[in-house]
Amino acid sequence: MSETIKDQETSSEQGNAGRRRLVRGAMALAPVVLTLRSGALAAASCTGAKVVSVTLDGNGTDSQNPSRIAAGDYCVPNLKVCATPGKVETPPLDQILDYEVASNDKKCPTFANKTVAILSSTSAHSFIRP
Repeated sequence: MSETIKDQETSSEQGNAGRRRLVRGAMALAPVVLTLRSGALAAASCTGAKVVSVTLDGNGTDSQNPSRIAAGDYCVPNLKVCATPGKVETPPLDQILDYEVASNDKKCPTFANKTVAILSSTSAHSFIRP
């Protein structure tokens, strides 16, 4: 009878070792899965910007030479900057955005003397609604 008990204990110990390995393996992957999911959410909530913050002069021109604004870029005020460098937060769908498309002379006169983010047309179209 003692042989049967020893066999059961050995079998039980081997089974426990296998379960421990499975649990350890699953726990090792859990942070990766959580990181990927939260990283995807962060990426979805931020949009790349050419310049996240530039104060335009009285003519709506970038005072830096050469200008960081190109014809067709979007000047958008009041965007929050993301923790990721070079990105701005994507505003909620119900938020109406004020913006101006830069003219051929690289100006956004509507926002003269204001701070704006400069977005390429591709970035701007990811969240500007008609």
